[in-house]
Amino acid sequence: YEHTRKANYSAILGLLAQRHPPGARLLEIGCADGLFLAMAKQDNGYVALGIEPNTKMMNGNPHAQDIRQGFFPEVLAGDAACVP
Repeated sequence: YEHTRKANYSAILGLLAQRHPPGARLLEIGCADGLFLAMAKQDNGYVALGIEPNTKMMNGNPHAQDIRQGFFPEVLAGDAACVP
């Protein structure tokens, strides 16, 4: 399963790279354990933030990413780092 996730995420990141340069900001809503966020940082140099409402899906944040537990947009309210 992990191999399939990585292959799919790589394809998505390849498409994003055609439109967004390294250093672009990325918000993933429903990021689960943060694998896509980790790959986005490593492979594309993106500044990535995730939102996940289900703590079980976060599974302890094994990829050590910036994941906010809650619902969009409330979880970002008052966060200056999330304002363009």
